[in-house]
Amino acid sequence: MLSKTYALTRSISVAAVLLVGILMRAFSLIAVVVFLSAPAAPARAGMAGMAGMVVDCVQTGDWNLKISGCTAMIGSGQYSGEGLAWAYYNRGAAYHTLGEYRRAIEDYDQALRINQRDTSAYYNRGNAYATLGELRRAIEDFDQALRLDPDYAGTYNNRGVAYTNLGEYRRAIEDFDQALRLDPGYANAYNNRGNAYATLGEHRRAIEDFDQALRLDPGHADAYSNRGLAYYLLGEYRRAIEDYDEALRLDPGKTQDYNNRAWALYLMGRNSEALADADQSLSLRPGDPATIDTRAHVLAALGRRNEALGEFERVMRVGRADWVRTYQEALAKHGYYRGAIDGELYGPQTRAALAACLEAGCRLLE
Repeated sequence: MLSKTYALTRSISVAAVLLVGILMRAFSLIAVVVFLSAPAAPARAGMAGMAGMVVDCVQTGDWNLKISGCTAMIGSGQYSGEGLAWAYYNRGAAYHTLGEYRRAIEDYDQALRINQRDTSAYYNRGNAYATLGELRRAIEDFDQALRLDPDYAGTYNNRGVAYTNLGEYRRAIEDFDQALRLDPGYANAYNNRGNAYATLGEHRRAIEDFDQALRLDPGHADAYSNRGLAYYLLGEYRRAIEDYDEALRLDPGKTQDYNNRAWALYLMGRNSEALADADQSLSLRPGDPATIDTRAHVLAALGRRNEALGEFERVMRVGRADWVRTYQEALAKHGYYRGAIDGELYGPQTRAALAACLEAGCRLLE
């Protein structure tokens, strides 16, 4: 079965743009450190030690050393105002990069208590909340960042991603539109807007956006993946397969693309190739029910019915109620099942219906 996930990835980027002394991040859920000029330390006997703290707090080679240096600055009592906010912000950025999002948020909070006009802290705190799935709080921070700096395309893009993940696709598209007005060369925004259009069923418009993303960035593996899905949903399987080929050439670790390509190959009757892709996907992501389902369908098409039945049963053991219900509905549609569509754990009635369907050569989930 094809994995029908439109927002396959959101193209994390750590490319930085320096704006008015603040390092703003192009769409990223991983913050990078701010490179502001270090605050001046007071002239006193401990000057060398103070300078060392600042050097550690600003460096980017060792994130734990950075945290140590910023912590020393914060605890020294020698910094206040923007200098102290700067130390909290940089420590937060280090925690953020290490994936410690709650600690990062605590430091961004402190930076913003001191300096309520720190656009970068609102932006990065929004990214941290988005990574944690707290999308409304993320949007509040992106809103505030845009009040302070309404001309930064990356913030519109990230807010658009948050709206997409909330299912508010039209609002997301409005944000991607604005990001692209501000930065017409923003490949990730085209990719993300294409995902929103695809989710709304506007696949031709989605493909136009994926095309533009690829004109701007021919190495954009996610845009190939997403365009492949759009072509699949339009029934253009050959073009879908070509895009999955390119996505996997660029990024061989894209496990979902192996499964998606396997399903498209299966629908074209290229079952041996489909089985190889399903096996490759499962080697990278063992136990994924969608890929096991693909493998079961391919085995059935190859005439290996007993193996196919075993794989369908494995799907229901792994996927449990959702997949049992999916199969009950499909079997009822094909006329092999007359029981309750209840998702109850796989029982003899469902098994008998599935075996009869396979024996008759029915193609269960097409």
